[in-house]
Order: sequence, then C-alpha cells, then structure tokens
Amino acid sequence: MSNNLPVSADALVGAIAKAQHVIKPDASGMQYLKLSKGGFFIYGVDDTEVEEESQWAVNPNSLMLGYVAWPAEGTGKPLGEEMRSIMDDPIAESQLPQVGGSWAQQVGMQLMCVSGEDTGTEVVFKASSKGGINGFNDFLNQVVANLKENAGSDRVVPLITLEVDSYKHTTYGKIYTPEFKIQDWVSIDSMPTVDGADAEPPADEPEPAAKEDPKAKAAPRRKRRRAAA
Repeated sequence: MSNNLPVSADALVGAIAKAQHVIKPDASGMQYLKLSKGGFFIYGVDDTEVEEESQWAVNPNSLMLGYVAWPAEGTGKPLGEEMRSIMDDPIAESQLPQVGGSWAQQVGMQLMCVSGEDTGTEVVFKASSKGGINGFNDFLNQVVANLKENAGSDRVVPLITLEVDSYKHTTYGKIYTPEFKIQDWVSIDSMPTVDGADAEPPADEPEPAAKEDPKAKAAPRRKRRRAAA
C-alpha cells in the first residue's frame, strides 16, 4: 500500500485540532490492542479479550502512518520504528536508517472503551500486516466520508465496534483480519475524562516480576470466549 492514503488534510485538520484532547495523545503506558491468531481482539499483558459489541472511541489526533522493522525470524522486539501523524508529510522509506532488517509499512491509532466491562480502558492499536493495514484504510475512508457529509459538525469522534473478518490463505489457512465499524459520532464535550489505564511495558520487553501482596490477591480477569465458528 502506498503512503498516499485517501485522507484530505484540509478536511481533517479542523476536526483533529478540536479533538486533540479527547484521548491523551501520549501512548506511553497504554496497553496494546491486537487481533490474535484465533480471531479475538485482545489487550494487555494478560491478553484480556475485548467484550463483544463494546464501543471504542478513536482519537482522531492519534491516526498515524510509518514503518516498522522486524527481525528476520519475525518475532521479538522490533529493530526499529518510525511513526508520524497522518497530518504530517509521509515518511520516505529511502530515508529510514539501516537497522539490520527490512522495513514494512505500519499504521496505528489510540482508542478508549466507552461501553461495557472495559469502559475507561485506553489502548494502542498498531498493524503492519496486509489485513491490518487494509482495515485501517477502510476506517479512514469512513472518517473522510463523514467529514465531507457533515462539514462543520462538532461530532468528530468516531465510536466503533471491533469486528473480525477472515479469508483463506493457500499456505497458512484461515487468516483473520480486523474491521473497525463506525457506529456513531460524538462531540468532544460528551467524552468522559479518564485519568489513565493500567500501564503496560513496551511490546515484547520483559515485564518486571510482580510482588504479591500477602494481604490481598485480586481475582483474575475472566476471559471472554466467543462460540466457535
């Protein structure tokens, strides 16, 4: 996919400028949201499954494009990452540093849950797979269409549900892909204020051993399971 995603800077700049403080733009300490190989959206170090039909607000100011470089074996910590807001000039692949691995395009955004058991949870979604990038691209198309149809509206924050689609790969079998379906739009003023979610170490870095409190031990988060397809 090229860097020229279907996003009009003129159409987005006003809405994004107004929405800068809806969800904190700093992603440090946020939990990571990802689509598991089994076809479930999960987040956090405990891989907590996202509640079905829950709605998530997307921070328009957090929509980003860039590149990530992974080790040849495809696992472990990224060798490098360069991300930039979609409002800025795209990163030139030719100017990326040599990091000992191949660079691949990556997309990203920040979300906050606004309904159900996960309400108040803030997460970061990043993807460099074909399915993840296509899902992000489709989401941007929805955003642009709404801004064009409702120019001047203060309802600039998309509320989405996290859906899953799939296709059959000739080599790897069934491959799951994310879909971000916009259910509604809300104004900045209607967004709740959240102090922050449980912090999580950066992806793929070892987590410090937790010290168990002998006086109290929290019950584990129940894993939500969907019926098998």
